This record gives sequence, C-alpha cells and structure tokens, in this order.
Amino acid sequence: MPLESWKVVFEVGGIVLLALTFVFGAGAWLVNNRLSLLQSRELEDFKLKSQEEQQKTAAAQAEAAKAQLELRRYIDHVDRKAGPRRLDREKFLEQLNGKPIGLAVIRYKPEDTEAFNFATAIGANLSTAGWTVMGPQPFPSFRQNRPSEFVHGGAFGSGVTIRCKNPPKEAFGDNTAAGALIDALMMGCENLSSGFEVGADPFLKENEVHIIIGQKK
Repeated sequence: MPLESWKVVFEVGGIVLLALTFVFGAGAWLVNNRLSLLQSRELEDFKLKSQEEQQKTAAAQAEAAKAQLELRRYIDHVDRKAGPRRLDREKFLEQLNGKPIGLAVIRYKPEDTEAFNFATAIGANLSTAGWTVMGPQPFPSFRQNRPSEFVHGGAFGSGVTIRCKNPPKEAFGDNTAAGALIDALMMGCENLSSGFEVGADPFLKENEVHIIIGQKK
C-alpha cells in the first residue's frame, strides 16, 4: 500500500479515536455526575431517616423518663400513705402560734407503737407551744366516767379522734384552743386524710381537748 494510503488510514483512525475519546469521556462524565447525584440523594435520605430515628429515640427516651418519674412519684406517694403518721413540727407550731392554749389529754391504742410514737410527738410539740399536756396514756384509763358512745366510738377504732366541749363549726379561723389544735393537726400532720373525727363531749371543760390516737387506717 502506498504511503499516502497509510497516511490517510492513520489520519482517519486518529480522528475516529479522538471522537471515541470525546464520546467516552463525555459518557464517563455524565455517568459520574449521575452517580454523584444518586449518592447525594441516598446520603440525604439516609440523613433524614437517621434524624427521624434519632427523634423517635429521643421521644421514646423522654416518654420513658416521664413514665419513670410518674412511677417514682406514685411509689413515693404510696410509701408516704403506707408509712407512719408524721408531724411536721414547723407547720404544727406555726398554726398554734398566737392562738389560745388549753389542756390536752392524749390517749393512744395500747400496744400500737405507731400510735404511741405519733401521740408522743403531738404531746411534745403541744408542750412547746405552751399547752398543758397529760399523757400519752393507753385507752383503758378513758373508760371511767365516759359516755358509752365516746368509749366505743373513735377511741377504740382507728384514725385520730378529737373530743372537746364545743367543736369548731368551721375549718380554720375558729379562735379557740380546740380550733387551733384541730387546724394544727390538719396542716401539720401527714396521712390524716382519712380517719380524722371531731366530736363533742359535754363532760369536758371549755379549753380541754382530748386527743385519741387509734390505729392508722
């Protein structure tokens, strides 16, 4: 083959190769761009899903923490209700401050340690407030010269029974020794929401109050 023919062949081949290089280069560029776009979308989708999962996890953790807090509060509430009656000294004395004082006769259910401890705490703080305190003593000494409804009522039942000559007609604001004592017990004692009774005893003096601590309900 003459040299001129070879020259033509190589020139044409070069042109073809250059065209193919351009075509494949352009194709590679397009494909790479397409792959990059797909990868970017997949990465964004992954980030969105990851954020959603994190938000769900955070929400679940928050709900779990809230549930645990509510459970803790409920357990603490049950523990307080199930626990012994307690006297908040500060609140108790605050209610008695500046109010009329009197004679407190305190009785408790025999052989009941919780009732005895509660009665002792009440007596000690009444003494601090200036009251004259008799007791605490167990119930039996109450039987003598007392009406049957008083002996067999709150005194031998449960909860806290208050007896005075003239019980307050309204809660709080009664300016008598009995009223002050009842207010102090209501505000300064825990676990008295049930088993708290106030009644009249005509045998008592004006500023004499009997406090009968029965079994905790």
